[in-house]
Amino acid sequence: MIETVTRFRSDGGWDENGDPIIVENPELVLTPLVIAPGPTNEIDALGRDGEQVEFTVFFRHGEDIRDGDDLEIRGRFFTGVRVREHRIQGSDFGGIEVVATSRVG
Repeated sequence: MIETVTRFRSDGGWDENGDPIIVENPELVLTPLVIAPGPTNEIDALGRDGEQVEFTVFFRHGEDIRDGDDLEIRGRFFTGVRVREHRIQGSDFGGIEVVATSRVG
């Protein structure tokens, strides 16, 4: 069974009157390479104060995902995911690493 995640993105800005412009992009179903629960050792420190890394998701290069997108992963909704390029040490292989966090008390 192939797992998928759904990407949600809202773009926008401000018009000439200072009012927000909200552009809803259609949701996009993405197929990750791997969905790992929690952080990897390398990104454990990415969880900020009051945050817990719930999932680390890996995609191929070129996937349409960026910092601040929202993702639905395994039925849970995460806002403002963090995205970075991932390289396998000593090689040209890698992909996109996405960290999904939740707020904790």
